Amino acid sequence: MALPARLTTNPQGNRLESQTTRPDGRVVAVSLKADGKNFDVHLSAQPGVDIVRWGLAVNAGDNEYFTGLMERVVDGPQQASWSPGITEAMNLRSQKVDMILKPTTSVYAPFYLSSRGYAVFVKGNWPGYFDFCASDVRLTSHPANCNF
Repeated sequence: MALPARLTTNPQGNRLESQTTRPDGRVVAVSLKADGKNFDVHLSAQPGVDIVRWGLAVNAGDNEYFTGLMERVVDGPQQASWSPGITEAMNLRSQKVDMILKPTTSVYAPFYLSSRGYAVFVKGNWPGYFDFCASDVRLTSHPANCNF
């Protein structure tokens, strides 16, 4: 379910928030709080039972690239990380990366950097995935199963 694109200012001035009511009566809210140079995004629902996934999408520029999430070169079989002609070493664009522990030597962290000068860190422990313009060249999608 997409939330409203516009957020309204909270009286404290450092928080933007919005909520919407689903047809089943569940109230879903998103808030954005300034914390120095950072912003914390929080998603919630009332009632909060039976939530099977949270997600967030960010518009991506045509030449934007992304790096992070893991120490290996590509997501998938470890051998693919050293294939001849590989170009994905520092650019995750057009890739989907599972955010779940796998039987590899890699260390995963739900954190990436964008060439547009922002970074995303997801605070949570639900398995999920990051989609870097693979499904839609205009969007990055952050963990489909994640506790923001």
